[in-house]
Amino acid sequence: FFFAIIMTNEWQSLKRMILAGSAPKPEVNKAHFRMYGHTLCPFVSRARYAFALKKIPFQDVQVDLNEKAQWHLDFNNGFVPVLETPAGDLIKESGVVAQFAHDYSSEGFDLWPKDPTQAAFMRLEMAAFDATLGNFFAIYMSRGLDDETTDRFGS
Repeated sequence: FFFAIIMTNEWQSLKRMILAGSAPKPEVNKAHFRMYGHTLCPFVSRARYAFALKKIPFQDVQVDLNEKAQWHLDFNNGFVPVLETPAGDLIKESGVVAQFAHDYSSEGFDLWPKDPTQAAFMRLEMAAFDATLGNFFAIYMSRGLDDETTDRFGS
């Protein structure tokens, strides 16, 4: 099915948008960050939580992952999240987006320990977790019906 895009002056607001298929990339929101993602994606959740904890407002744009827009495929093969800055820069990878939030805002909670050694250890643990999360998400997306995917996760 197809999601409609609201074409009004709301592009510069925090109003939630939904994009799908042949929809062109929206004009840059010069007033706010914009995060392209999908509600069920754990990587998008990481980025959203980082922005929430750092009290950074952003416009939520839901993308249909079954019907990806060409600009999204061209940028990073249609993966989410994608953060768009008010200057129009696009940033991919949830860990990088979370680090961006930490560096951008001094408000809210610290996302990493202040001690550089402890922060490095935490980043190593996050990288190890990321390596398993992709396999777990594959099981989730197959709804546990793909034995090969499940077996690969267990090894």
